[in-house]
Amino acid sequence: MSVQTLRQRAFSGKAGSTAEADHYRQWNEADDQVLSELRGHTTIERYLDPEDPRFDPASTATNKINVETESLEDAYRFRVIANKRFMPW
Repeated sequence: MSVQTLRQRAFSGKAGSTAEADHYRQWNEADDQVLSELRGHTTIERYLDPEDPRFDPASTATNKINVETESLEDAYRFRVIANKRFMPW
């Protein structure tokens, strides 16, 4: 990933106007600033918890998942495995 913290100059016109919305949709290299930058990577694991009661046929849970007919999308969990910040200098 490569991420930046950005700051746009404040809009000097009428607050809530269409012109204000247009102002914040555009980046102006002369007036706006990049405050900081970070490069790195993150490894994220998507997994299904086999102990989740929604998969237990004997469970009385009301939100049980029929794995043969329903999507498992809502049952996935995520965890961060590793973070690394690139600092070449």
